Amino acid sequence: MNHDNKILNTNNNIYEYDCLRIIATLLVVLGHSTYFNIVTNYGGCDYTLIVGNKSILMMFFENITAIIYIFHMPLFMALSGSLFMRAYSKERYKSLKQIVVDKSKRLLIPFLIVSCCYSFPLKYLSGYYSKSNSIIRDFIFGQLFIQGNTHLWYLATLFFIFIIAYIIEKFIDIKVTIKLLCFLFLCIISSKIKINIVSNICQYIFWFYIGFYFECIRDKVNQRINKKMYLVVFFATLILYCFCTIIHKSELFIWKIVFILVKIVLTLMFCLGTYMISYYISRTNIISTKKYKMLRQYSFGIYLYSDTPNYLILSIGTQILGSYLFENNVGALILYSTRFFGTLIISIIVTKIIENLKLKYLY
Repeated sequence: MNHDNKILNTNNNIYEYDCLRIIATLLVVLGHSTYFNIVTNYGGCDYTLIVGNKSILMMFFENITAIIYIFHMPLFMALSGSLFMRAYSKERYKSLKQIVVDKSKRLLIPFLIVSCCYSFPLKYLSGYYSKSNSIIRDFIFGQLFIQGNTHLWYLATLFFIFIIAYIIEKFIDIKVTIKLLCFLFLCIISSKIKINIVSNICQYIFWFYIGFYFECIRDKVNQRINKKMYLVVFFATLILYCFCTIIHKSELFIWKIVFILVKIVLTLMFCLGTYMISYYISRTNIISTKKYKMLRQYSFGIYLYSDTPNYLILSIGTQILGSYLFENNVGALILYSTRFFGTLIISIIVTKIIENLKLKYLY
């Protein structure tokens, strides 16, 4: 086997997966840096009344966010699936009880504690619950039961996907093709399901298993990565994106089906392209830099603590500068950069504090 394609770090992790996790985390932070209108039955924020004509830069940032949202969470799920495949193949989990306990500690504990002790206070201060008739009810149903808007939905969803995947792999013998087709069907119909946690599981278990089986062929993919493959993936992604842009508003049933399927392929191409970038970076000296090591060390903390400060930044920013932040190019740049770098820095600081306090599972 090609030694270059089997490089491991001292923690027995794959370098390209480390890099991929960092990129995916930064994409999450970027993707959370443009919203200004999140309205649910359980609270939200709505600044549309002060937004007149959006500036060109504001619309540009929103388009970038739209592209990121095509693939950044499927990418996260696929990475989780790949890592699960590595753990499962090494028989890390000896029983269902073991994986339930392990994933409860790593996913459910941070979900509950961060929701209650970090996200809720910051959202409350930002006015997220200003129109709520029952704040406690809206917090429980909106945040803990994931019927509202919370960036931490990923943790609860991933917990259940891990358990389902373990049960399937341990106790149910199904051909890979049948398995993927079933998950693809669930992914397609997931938007029709009104219970968000169930909808999320149905949507993302397909991407989890894409990563699960990608790990089986990762070395072969690595051996084939070259300049030609970069060009092929780039142009294929560009063509698919343009095609989706053209047909996405069609009311014809057949085109709606085509759009769904093409978008799934487009998401796959974006994920593959991002993986290839990660593979390239993982073979450079970038991975030896202090900033890279810091991002690798604090990536989970960045995910946990970066989103919620956005609500405070929006609240304070609009009180001071109003529509200038949305209608003026300079204002849009100030808002976008403040939200991206500000929330990134805040999340790193919070993570370091929690690390120093030795609060296990929260960083």
